[in-house]
Amino acid sequence: MFEAGSSAQYTFDLPAEIVTDQSVTTQIQVIAGGPCSGKTTLLRALEQSGYRVEGETAEQVIQEGIASGKTAEEVKADPVEWQEALLKQDFELFDNLTDDAIVFTDTSFIETVIFSLRAGVAVGPNIEAWLRQRRYRRVFFLDPLEYEGTAVRIDGEEVAKKLSQEVRACYERFGYELIAVPSVPVTERIAFIKSIIEKD
Repeated sequence: MFEAGSSAQYTFDLPAEIVTDQSVTTQIQVIAGGPCSGKTTLLRALEQSGYRVEGETAEQVIQEGIASGKTAEEVKADPVEWQEALLKQDFELFDNLTDDAIVFTDTSFIETVIFSLRAGVAVGPNIEAWLRQRRYRRVFFLDPLEYEGTAVRIDGEEVAKKLSQEVRACYERFGYELIAVPSVPVTERIAFIKSIIEKD
């Protein structure tokens, strides 16, 4: 397994046509953070509150694999193939979501970039430029909660902490100012987020 920032074995990119001369800020509100930060619980609560929510691509694919009798490790057996599929799906999601309605997403394309680097897959210059042009409206970063292992979260606590740091650093590298969501009950997290987005 590659560590983030190490030399990649493979570069994934898309045609130069994806890059335009105009920056676009979408209404996508990202719920970000490392493992065990409470993203899933918060997103479910946001959906119950009437907001549109797009789930995490990786989580959905892994859950489907587990339901069919595979382990999370088996689903991700070929790291290059796995990450390339996620990059393609996440690109299409980000590129096709509407710009005029609030949408909450479980993580983002940027976090897929992080996990791709860990698998030895780098993104090319066209995707790098595209990510700096097509912007998420906000990135809410969740502080870690008490660690709990699951079949999906196959990483240990120390890896989870490291991933959280890498996620924060990657968003900042792409020019995002993260909005820290404190480790409080989900109802308070919802109220905090609403207080931010209702300022628009």
